[in-house]
Amino acid sequence: MNEDKSNNLIKKITDSEYKYGFYTNIESYKFPKGLNKKIISDISKKNNEPNWILNWRLESYDIWKKMHCPKWANIKYIEPDFQDIIYYSSPKKKKK
Repeated sequence: MNEDKSNNLIKKITDSEYKYGFYTNIESYKFPKGLNKKIISDISKKNNEPNWILNWRLESYDIWKKMHCPKWANIKYIEPDFQDIIYYSSPKKKKK
């Protein structure tokens, strides 16, 4: 299968309605797409994490920003758009 057909198939599958009958409607809380220091801080705050974990996450983020995707021999893939990902989503808590 060539790359265009493969991309078209992926798009067709991901854009289509789920057709197998199982679905759970759960209200969720999501942060906006993308990753930056504010999102990381907000996630840490939402999870009530201690300050040392936030600092560790922010240091890791600074290292990650300097990294490049590997160039594998003879493997062709579309590089992920890391700013098009939602990095935090959790179910909203039900009122008691």
